[in-house]
Amino acid sequence: MAKQDLLNRVYATISALQSDGRKKLSVMEVSKLSGVGRATINQKHDPDWVKVREVIKGTTHSGVYTKDSSEDVKKPLKNTQEIHHRLKELEEQLALLRERASTTYNQLIDRVQYYFALASEKPAKQVEKAKLLQELTHQKNQNAILRADLKAALAESLTPAVSGFITSKIILEVPNAGSDSEAILSFLEKLDSLSSQNRSSLVTAVYIMCGLPMCGKSSWIDNHKPPTPGVSLYVSGASDTVSTRNLLVSRVRKEFNAPVHCVRFSLGLDACISRAEKQFNGAALELNISSIKVVAARFEEIQFSENFDSIILA
Repeated sequence: MAKQDLLNRVYATISALQSDGRKKLSVMEVSKLSGVGRATINQKHDPDWVKVREVIKGTTHSGVYTKDSSEDVKKPLKNTQEIHHRLKELEEQLALLRERASTTYNQLIDRVQYYFALASEKPAKQVEKAKLLQELTHQKNQNAILRADLKAALAESLTPAVSGFITSKIILEVPNAGSDSEAILSFLEKLDSLSSQNRSSLVTAVYIMCGLPMCGKSSWIDNHKPPTPGVSLYVSGASDTVSTRNLLVSRVRKEFNAPVHCVRFSLGLDACISRAEKQFNGAALELNISSIKVVAARFEEIQFSENFDSIILA
């Protein structure tokens, strides 16, 4: 004979399933939900279990089980359904997280590749960019000076009642070279270009800028008010040594019938480097600091014996 408590659990499970609208049942399902083993339910020689199997197959059951026991079985059934529902929600959330992780990973790969490509630029290319930036900065400064001159000339032309003389400025900038001969050659090329424009006869004063890079030459030229009418020529660069300056003065006096002045800038090495650090960064900063140090190392102080008409301290 089957144990009554096992029968009650099995029948309660069957009843709970039928109450939920289940028409087709199986021994495996009833066994799993009731906690009674399939081997027990499938006993062939026990009439009680034979009857249980008939009930599972569809025979009407009138055995002994209570509503309370049926409700007790419904609870785990309900919990199982809730677990399945929760698992489905978790699977959907997991799929969404995987999709977001994939998108984030692709974005991360793109950024890594971008910075890798950026970092792989050759130093020579960076130096080239720095030189271009320096040249553009110089052109911008010279453009600002020319605009200021044009504005001043226009203002003067609009006020005929005020008497005065017309002045203009020409800046002849010689880049820092590796040797005195290179600097002189560059200066002569620029001077020949100026002479070809037939402006030599208009030059009434020449100013040779002497000092370190970033010492304030451009600002001084911009703010300088020539004391005589005509064209004032400003030579910036190629004036680091006494021999170079002597060659410059000799060539300038041969080309122009005008006084030659030396403008000596007193700003020192540390102050010029500090200015460069505020204006540039990266490769451009390194290039400017190197240029400042090279000029400072070979600079020779102005001598009264040099053939200048005057020495202006700036």
